[in-house]
Formats: sequence, structure tokens, C-alpha cells
Amino acid sequence: MAGSGRFNLVGVTSKDIRESAKMAFDYLRANGRRVGLDRDFSSYDLNIQVMSQMHGRDTPDLGVAFFIAILSAMVGRNIGAGLVVLGQMSIHGVLSRIDNLADRLRIAMDSGAHRVMIPTTNAADPERAPRLTVDQLLR
Repeated sequence: MAGSGRFNLVGVTSKDIRESAKMAFDYLRANGRRVGLDRDFSSYDLNIQVMSQMHGRDTPDLGVAFFIAILSAMVGRNIGAGLVVLGQMSIHGVLSRIDNLADRLRIAMDSGAHRVMIPTTNAADPERAPRLTVDQLLR
């Protein structure tokens, strides 16, 4: 929403989630022009409400998901239902490799995911996942 560049995160159960969201926001604020944003973050307030399905056992690797969600909101384009985003982003925008990718993909598919985004460093891993086809991945 229009505002003064404030970042507000509510409903969070862990420090890791708070840090992931703040890192994604800070990265986009600093590098928005490089990723195609034509808007100035200082003229918007960002309010995110996180609802945990894990009851306090939240995963720390939500940086990329927050990045995509914030970018989607800023450009006004829906991502679509059934998308799962995996990966952790550093403060410099570097994506970390995902451990146990096959297990995470199986859980996502069993939960109804239609598309999964993974870091390119894991591109060869789906071939090792049982009963997983490339058609089920968005790279």
C-alpha cells in the first residue's frame, strides 16, 4: 500500500521467518531496478501476515518465497495457486542448495502442489527423486 517505506511482519512464530522476510525486503529495496521494478520502495508500506501451519516448528528457508511474494505484489501479478517455492537466499541474493530435495518435493506434491520452483544448483537432483518428472518442476 502507499506509504513511507515501512516493513511490518505480524503473526510470526520464529526469528528465522522474520529474518527471511526482512532479508527479501531489503534485497528488493536495494536491487529493485536490477530485477525490473520501476517503483520506489520508499513510497510503499509492506505489511505481511504469516500464518504458521507448523505450530512453532517453522522452516528457516523462506527467503526466496518472500522475495517472489513481495515482487509479485509490487508488479501486481498473481503467482497462481499450487506453487511451492523452495530455497534460502543470502543477504547478497545468492540461493543456497536445498538438502533432501526429493523428500521436500514429495511432501509438496502430496500436499497438492502443481508447480515447484527450486534453485538451479539443485537442477540435477529431481532425477534422483522417485516417481518425479521434470514436467512437475518450474525451473
